[in-house]
Amino acid sequence: MQVPTFLLPMLSKEEEEAIVAMGATAFTELLKQHVPLSTHKKESMTFHAKTLIAKSSIESIGNFHINAIESSENYCRTFHCLLTSVLYTLIAPSAQHPYQYVAVRWMLLPATLPSTHGFVRGHFYNSGMVTLDERMPKINAYMRLQWKQTHSFPARCLTKSLCKAQLRHFDTLNERLYVHYNILPRKISISGSTWRQPTEEYASPLSNASSACTYCMQQFTLIRRPTLCETCNQILCKKCTRRITKSSKYRVCLTCYVRHEIEGCPRPIYRQPAQVHSPCWSELCHKSL
Repeated sequence: MQVPTFLLPMLSKEEEEAIVAMGATAFTELLKQHVPLSTHKKESMTFHAKTLIAKSSIESIGNFHINAIESSENYCRTFHCLLTSVLYTLIAPSAQHPYQYVAVRWMLLPATLPSTHGFVRGHFYNSGMVTLDERMPKINAYMRLQWKQTHSFPARCLTKSLCKAQLRHFDTLNERLYVHYNILPRKISISGSTWRQPTEEYASPLSNASSACTYCMQQFTLIRRPTLCETCNQILCKKCTRRITKSSKYRVCLTCYVRHEIEGCPRPIYRQPAQVHSPCWSELCHKSL
């Protein structure tokens, strides 16, 4: 699905400065209010959620997301949105400020709650996420959600569903870092399986892939659907794949799964933060509109 092309006029210098100031103000407020649970006014409430990411750092997340930023398809897959497009880029990352980024991005997000009778249940006008490095190797991710309560729908049900959906990305981040940045060394082989390095041929979409499972050689049918191994890009059936974590929806082949279980944390095959020539940065901790 292609993102529609936006024909946008050039921003004036005053408009750019106003958007940058707005982004800086919103980011500063988000940093100040990410811990306590607070209530604002009569009809607006602010909720917070927190999750822990182990075996990770801000730099590794920055390396993980830089490819997703460059490709709209990868961005949608990474951040669970349907369509996206960067309308304006006002401040790009630099060598002096690799994590600083200000942009206007259009995003089409799926509904977090099932629609009921077509009525609007509430209006969310301020939200954001903050990640903080703590005792390595782990980071804490915080989410702030400000909601204007204009109906009698129970607040706890709505906010619980939204916080869970917004933090879903963090809950599977450990597994995602493994899936997209690590391929385990070839130490264990499983009979009947062939481990291959990712190539353009195996990275092709499932619709153009083989009609049979690579492991069991069973033909794909309406019930036996093809599944892509996120590590080696082989086309398999669901029975020949496993989830690395229970909460993850991404699956890997049996070979990659066994290697991951034995070695624990695999060695990276992509560039490390110290070896990256261009500055790496993370959308999880930048100033974004």
